Amino acid sequence: MTARKKGSNASPDWRAAASFYDEAVQMTPRNAAALYFGGMVRLARGSYAMAGFFFARSVAADCDYACAYNQLATCCLLLGDLTACVEVSEALLQRHNRIAAAHHHIAVALYSQEASANEQGAGPNQERRKRAASALRRAKDLQRGKSWGQNEDDMLEALGGDDPLPKKPARTWLFHAWRL
Repeated sequence: MTARKKGSNASPDWRAAASFYDEAVQMTPRNAAALYFGGMVRLARGSYAMAGFFFARSVAADCDYACAYNQLATCCLLLGDLTACVEVSEALLQRHNRIAAAHHHIAVALYSQEASANEQGAGPNQERRKRAASALRRAKDLQRGKSWGQNEDDMLEALGGDDPLPKKPARTWLFHAWRL
């Protein structure tokens, strides 16, 4: 049983497969793939802290598992732990430097840090803005044409100026890879 619905364009049905992935984790508690899929079930439910716990265990089981790193960074971002998001994404990029979503996570986290600082009255931090813009441009270069949108164009434009950054809800990019 997998989370894949019938049809090539169907989204995964994590709820239908949840019990199977939970059983896989119970049977193989150090298996990176089982832990990753257990995390995906929780991520789909909106249980970001528990999903992050599963993704962290998956990374601990296989420190080269790009999917788990990426989703751990996603959880950090969604939980508002922006520093951890950057650290996890950088660790992923040390192993796999061409993953657009990791560059995007760094850009969104740094943008969010800057927007929060601006909201608290701090002036623009040009170094952080340049780093965020650089990460966002790298994400654009690496993405496959479906992820980039107006939101990213707006972020890039805002990062180039001195005006306080508007707060935006975190938007993450999907990253999929299959491992056997």
